Amino acid sequence: MANYLARSEQVDSALSLAADDSRIAGLLLQKMLDAKSDEGDGAEIEAIKAMARSAMPEELLQTPAPALLRRLFSEYDLTALRQDPIVFRCSCGREKAAAGVVAMGLEAARELLDERGGIEVRCDNCLETYLFDEKDVDNLFRRPAR
Repeated sequence: MANYLARSEQVDSALSLAADDSRIAGLLLQKMLDAKSDEGDGAEIEAIKAMARSAMPEELLQTPAPALLRRLFSEYDLTALRQDPIVFRCSCGREKAAAGVVAMGLEAARELLDERGGIEVRCDNCLETYLFDEKDVDNLFRRPAR
């Protein structure tokens, strides 16, 4: 990932990641691009990246972000911009699953109903399962009245 950021995004970056059975944590530092940037700050940037890489995996997983940043970068005046919790929200839903059934066509849907007694659509992201029976399929393929 750090290689991608350096080559593709062309942003000087440092990345540290850690995970256990139930959590993942990371620290991503990127040089902020601005018009006032000194060209001779390469040594300082490398020192900051080394400080970021010094965070042990256990530290990343167990230490609250503000405390970790204070420990790693105690010689700098830090400003926390914003902290947003990371939450997984899948965008799947019964309507999207139904659109998949419709996309396969009535004939294929009928074949699945005959073979399995129903159609099961499972989201690969959140593993939610949507079931469609014969009545559901009939409603999906019914033409709206004019």
